[in-house]
Amino acid sequence: MRVMERIQIRLLTESDIPAAMALKQSAGWNQTEADWRRLLMLEPQGCFGAVKDDRLVGTTTTTTYGDELAWIGMVLVHPESRRMGIASQLMKTALDYLKEKVVTVKLDATALGKPVYEKLGFRVESLVERWSGMGISTSSASAPERIDESARRELFELDRRAFNCDRSDLVAALIDDAVKRILRKKFELGLFDDPFRFCSEQREKEAINNQQHRTIARDVAQKSIVLLKNQKDLLPLSKSYKTIAVIGPLAKSKEDMLGFWNVPWTDNSDVVSLYEGLEKKTGNQTKLLYAKGAEINDTSRAGFADAIKTALQADVVIVSVGEKRDMSGEAKSRSNIHLPGVQEDLIKALYATGKPIVVIINAGRPLIFSWTADNAPAILYTWWLGSEAGNAIANVLFGDYNPSGKLPMSFPRTEGQIPIYYNYFNTGRPAPDNSANSNYRSGYIDLQKSPKFSFGYGLSYTTFKYEGLKLSDSVMSSGKNIEVSFTLTNTGKVAGEEVAQLYIRDHVASLVRPVKELKAFEKVFLKPGESKVIHFTMDTEKLSFYNQKLEWKAEPGTFTVMIGTASDDIQLQMAFQLID
Repeated sequence: MRVMERIQIRLLTESDIPAAMALKQSAGWNQTEADWRRLLMLEPQGCFGAVKDDRLVGTTTTTTYGDELAWIGMVLVHPESRRMGIASQLMKTALDYLKEKVVTVKLDATALGKPVYEKLGFRVESLVERWSGMGISTSSASAPERIDESARRELFELDRRAFNCDRSDLVAALIDDAVKRILRKKFELGLFDDPFRFCSEQREKEAINNQQHRTIARDVAQKSIVLLKNQKDLLPLSKSYKTIAVIGPLAKSKEDMLGFWNVPWTDNSDVVSLYEGLEKKTGNQTKLLYAKGAEINDTSRAGFADAIKTALQADVVIVSVGEKRDMSGEAKSRSNIHLPGVQEDLIKALYATGKPIVVIINAGRPLIFSWTADNAPAILYTWWLGSEAGNAIANVLFGDYNPSGKLPMSFPRTEGQIPIYYNYFNTGRPAPDNSANSNYRSGYIDLQKSPKFSFGYGLSYTTFKYEGLKLSDSVMSSGKNIEVSFTLTNTGKVAGEEVAQLYIRDHVASLVRPVKELKAFEKVFLKPGESKVIHFTMDTEKLSFYNQKLEWKAEPGTFTVMIGTASDDIQLQMAFQLID
């Protein structure tokens, strides 16, 4: 324990958790009570706090792994107390604590630097040096990276006073080490012999717009499309349609097809829009009509009349809506994830024409479009599909590719359901999935608790039948596996791929467990009428979880194996026992 002026540095306990959480949150860190309890549970672990007038005004953490690897967490000081030397006190206490517990500190980059640790009596070893100069550091031994600037200057002054060395020497040593690693990699890559060995006009011509690359891009794009709805088998579209209306703010968009994670480019002529993909697919046999209808994130309905007029001239309407490319991505959170602007109103207006309507939704996240989901006869969720987006969507629309995508997340009915996910914890009084007004139940009084579209959901132009679930044994003992098998049959009229999904449920455990967990899946191609026996292996690894001691273990008890086409569409299930 260290006391300086009115500051007391001591180890934190569970009673300090609320104050520590408040301090972290004031600095923009969203650590939960569970995070702090987990930190206090780790052994050996030192969570230190600075206390002034019975109030927590600073924190830091240390962790050691064995007798070598050490880590010092973020040093955080309350703004009102930053001039009192707290940061240096916390750091010095943390270092003293580590010195008693570790022999070697492994570093990649620290606030104090290698020379300082050596002066403290540690044996310092860089991971990049130990790993044969690979230049890739994965050490968790970093000193704090988010100290405020005044605290950082305070630590630098601590370096100078306590260890009698010039900070510039430490900075130079760190720069030398970093430069050495970069130069080593350049040497290994042969850049000293030929600085431009990877840059040539010929290589550029071969790589950019390479036809093989575009073929792969189209294949990946069409495999990513998820068929959400297909009433009366409206899709695939008949090639006998004479006139098709292509409507919506994203129907002719190119840049948006590339999504947020791309480099902006002035020339997007290589990107295939939905309209262009349909032109290539239909050729001269079908007349395409176009109307924008509305902007993506605008309140104007000025384009509705033209869109309705266009729709009335067509045999079928394809409407492309969604987000702009820069509405999803890094630092692009939205409080309202409904279709932006008046796009759903545009869909309602087109639906009112009585024409068959196919809705294409382009987005980088799950969106809420409840009216469209309930009323539009056909819906494709196409995300952002890249340079071959238009060709991929056209292939799916006309049945040249049978959609097989499954949703990787649950789609909420409204924002009030967020966060929503399939593997939620079991509760004592669960509400039914598909009913509202669940009095005194863990649901909603005004909404059914299930998502609009569940994790793993996705339709096909054909149908599949699951039957004949078998387990090789009803009891699993330590070191033994259970083989799971069932028969999957294509009962439709066209070939297609199905993603068969295996979930489990652990009924009783030392910690509350999810109602189901995806543990395996297999994508299977079947011709019409074809059957295949699917096999999965169930081992203790699939049954394990982190217990209260953070041990990865499987606990004896009853487990249910569930086989289905989505997390909410389980076709087969059977239970077995795990014993010691």
